[in-house]
Amino acid sequence: MLHANWSDGRLVVWAESLRRFLLLTDPQGSQPAEPDPGNEVVEHPFAMPVDELRAIIAAHAPHAVRGSIEDSSVIMQLPRDLLGPWPSDSLANLVGGVESVDMPSLGEFNVPCLSIDAADLMPLVVVLLRATRNQGAKSGLHLGPSLEWWKAVGFFALDLMVDQRFIPTLRQDERAALHASWRPWLHDEEVCRRLEAILLSMPPIIRAVRDDLGEGAWPRLESALVGMVDGHIRRLLMDDDFVEALDERDPSDPHVAWLSGLLAESKQIQRDGEAGRSLFREARRWISRLDDIGADLEYRLWLKLESPPQGESEPWKLDVGLHSATDPVQQLTAEDVWTQTPEALGSHREDSVEPQDVLVTELGRAARLYPVLEPLLNEATPAGLTLDTANAAQFLSEYKPLLEEAGCIVTAPSWWSTTDGSLGLQLSIDADELESMGEGAGSLSGLNTMVAYRWQVAVGDQPLSLEELKRLGRQRSPLVQIHGKWVEINPEQVAKAVAFLERSETDERSMRLIEALRMASGGEDEETGLSITGLDSTGWVSELLGDGTCTWMEQIKQPERFAGSLRPYQLRGLGWLSFLDRLGLGACLADDMGLGKTVQLIGLLQWERAIAEAGTSFDPTLLVVPTSVIGNWQRELERFAPELDVCIHHGPTRPTGEAFCETVRDMDVVITTYALVSRDQDSLQAQPWHRVVLDEAQYIKNPPTKQTAAIRSLDTQRRIALTGTPVENRLSELWSIMEFCNPGYLGEVADFRRRFARPIERHRDSRQASQLKKLVQPFVLRRLKTDRTVISDLPECVETREFATLSREQAVLYEQVVDKMLGKVDRSDGIQRRGLILSMLGKLKQICDHPALADSGDDLANLVRPDGEDLSSLCARSGKAQRMMTLLEEVLAAGERALVFTQYRRMGRLLSAMIEHDLGAESLFLHGGTPVAKRQKMIDGFQAEECNTPVFVLSLKAGGLGLNLTAANHVFHFDRWWNPAVERQATDRAFRIGQSRTVHVHKFVCLGTLEERIDQMIQEKTALAENIIGSGDDWLTELSTGQLREVLMLRADALEVEA
Repeated sequence: MLHANWSDGRLVVWAESLRRFLLLTDPQGSQPAEPDPGNEVVEHPFAMPVDELRAIIAAHAPHAVRGSIEDSSVIMQLPRDLLGPWPSDSLANLVGGVESVDMPSLGEFNVPCLSIDAADLMPLVVVLLRATRNQGAKSGLHLGPSLEWWKAVGFFALDLMVDQRFIPTLRQDERAALHASWRPWLHDEEVCRRLEAILLSMPPIIRAVRDDLGEGAWPRLESALVGMVDGHIRRLLMDDDFVEALDERDPSDPHVAWLSGLLAESKQIQRDGEAGRSLFREARRWISRLDDIGADLEYRLWLKLESPPQGESEPWKLDVGLHSATDPVQQLTAEDVWTQTPEALGSHREDSVEPQDVLVTELGRAARLYPVLEPLLNEATPAGLTLDTANAAQFLSEYKPLLEEAGCIVTAPSWWSTTDGSLGLQLSIDADELESMGEGAGSLSGLNTMVAYRWQVAVGDQPLSLEELKRLGRQRSPLVQIHGKWVEINPEQVAKAVAFLERSETDERSMRLIEALRMASGGEDEETGLSITGLDSTGWVSELLGDGTCTWMEQIKQPERFAGSLRPYQLRGLGWLSFLDRLGLGACLADDMGLGKTVQLIGLLQWERAIAEAGTSFDPTLLVVPTSVIGNWQRELERFAPELDVCIHHGPTRPTGEAFCETVRDMDVVITTYALVSRDQDSLQAQPWHRVVLDEAQYIKNPPTKQTAAIRSLDTQRRIALTGTPVENRLSELWSIMEFCNPGYLGEVADFRRRFARPIERHRDSRQASQLKKLVQPFVLRRLKTDRTVISDLPECVETREFATLSREQAVLYEQVVDKMLGKVDRSDGIQRRGLILSMLGKLKQICDHPALADSGDDLANLVRPDGEDLSSLCARSGKAQRMMTLLEEVLAAGERALVFTQYRRMGRLLSAMIEHDLGAESLFLHGGTPVAKRQKMIDGFQAEECNTPVFVLSLKAGGLGLNLTAANHVFHFDRWWNPAVERQATDRAFRIGQSRTVHVHKFVCLGTLEERIDQMIQEKTALAENIIGSGDDWLTELSTGQLREVLMLRADALEVEA
């Protein structure tokens, strides 16, 4: 009989052994020594030893506990008679009842137990309860009522965390040491009602433990809730390495010290003496302010701080009033409040509180946060007070955020928190005009080019001399007037800036371009003291750091030999590429899919040859592309630049070694694939390349792969990345592309993740996001085809969701898979659990597509049912397929063409068969196994004016990149890929330049299934889906089993009910 208690901040699990109890009560068995009721604690005679307890946990909940399981013991006060402790009611009922002739008393017994981390309470209890339910008496395990009670407590704690009802706290022990923890917030009315019900239902055995918590029910429940909440939140934060966000923070900062105790395993805070006492007081003070801010009030307290009159240093005027909680422009001064009636002030709610009462009440609450307001509470009609400069600075920097967090409306002077009112450094970089540097490519040495610079101290746009800065530092005031402007300063930062500027005056006044760009982005100010608030540059540096419309981009002309016509924005793109090329810098052309990145690159190849001096020879340009677009690149080069010699390095007969170098020596362009760069690395490295270009550069998004390393190792001084999605999922992909274009610019990948990826992806750090944007902006050019200033003749793209229901066969299969797999998931952990979840998601997606995919081979013969059914039944077995055939029938009737994308080759075969059988139309099917030559033939046939295959079925990965299929104006996503960027790439096969008709995009979703739930998540959190969610379904593997069940559970509307 298993029981659970709480002691010393951990769950303690112990058990009564039925076998031992029966031996004790057996007349033939050995009798225990009669304990003396007045003596000290004795061993519990039929408690289960810890080794047997461990065996039970291992057998029934092998993966439920992540933390430590420690052997322990607790002292419990239990009913007893002269023979020893009474069995629990649960054990007594199990053996058919136990009689006793003696009146019971209470005795203390030492009970062996297992001590388990608080964060593991919920999973352990749930797994044990499920095990006994599923196996019944066969399990040999019986659970006391305490397990069910702990389950209720666990769900209550989870609800608190889901509702974010928890706060960080500090506790001071008897040695004055500080300990940080997360505590549940238990002060709301609804929470209190649930707490009361849980307390009333606490089994008596929970209170039987003798320890520091005493006999009361509430201290033990409170300790358990605190332990569970702190354990869960701390474990989540540690799993995501949140503590790394403190790496660059000052450990002496009290807030950093507090956070370090909240984000790591150790709860103790390294603060002692007066610093520790001050931190503890401030923390307790902050916690005491977390009361109800009056969400139902019609008005909020309004505090308005005004600067002293022009030319005067004091006083500062702090006025009080009321601000409407619903109307952002309605403000009432104190005079309005005290002289007008509520009706005159516009208050018409029957339950509204008198504005005068609101002002006094809210002023009293604000005074608890900001004690300077307390004298106003003694006035009959409080209206405001005056502050000196020191108090005004403290109000703005310390109390304004606190008051706003508490619900007050605070209006600061207009200069506060703006660049006009901040002291900073401006960096000036001097460079020559590009035209004066002569023609020809590669005039400069890229990021290592030396540039002249100088520093200027400024308040906004107003420059200051070094002597003026020194005088500011000597004033030791947090707010000073400079040329009539109020400015916030930090004397320590000013002193550091003075030292930096004095050193700069003695140093050589030049730096590498890479250092200048990093500083210009607003990087770290640890060395400079003051933040870098502005940049002034001349010459080619000014063009580089401009807004993407430099004069060089506007001046370039279309190459004479270009066999076509470049659009204006394509000419600007060509100008930008040539501009960076002349500077020796790599470029990432990230135009939206379909805007013509290919022709802009071809134009660059022709332009550099046109401006080169007579007799100049070029090493070949290596073009690395996905296999599916080799033919497209070859045809585009032949069409627009027939004078260029092009070599395709692909296929089993391709040359290698010296033969390869001999073959490509006189070529202008060599086209190969990503896979072959790694496979033929030795051959490709032996050849010097004029330029390396990556098409669909997101193929190198994973930095550690051999393929990415092989590409970066190629011998070239010029690098260009072409991609429509520079960031598909994570910012590390952007680092990988930038590392190819300009090696070393963004630093090492580990530093990049620490400085940018984690703060931006996890914490939405806008400051780091802005800095990263400034860093990469000079090297990334991105235009969108939905921007009418870029392209005005592209038709609309209309997206709709096509909802389908499951057939009865699909619904049965779906539920079977969910029930079977969730049981396995619950009994696994780590990599095995992730693998099971991904396998289950794949099966569920396939069932939503068609039940024939659930268990069959790739052959079409294996996709039909084994009872001899022919193709006529295939469509009827899938609700989604029926919907697809209905829509395709309308498309064909209108004489239009369609692309159908699916991620499963088997589904593609099925769709082709159904289209031919049900609609009487021929279709094409392109997948990863389609030979390159056949792919191009299929594309040409579909694009031809006379086409007898109006439906093109494509696998998402093989047909989603680089193809031009503008003959279609309908795009069907038969099954969903949960990375929106991948779906957009597929859609853009039709929605691109050359498309003259409105493109209709149909995304299929099965109602009531996994598909609908994830579709809703993506719609609600678009930014998360585009930047955080991993490729495919990996992110779902992090959900708990309960959350998975909620996502995957089949709803009633999934199945169409026949009338």
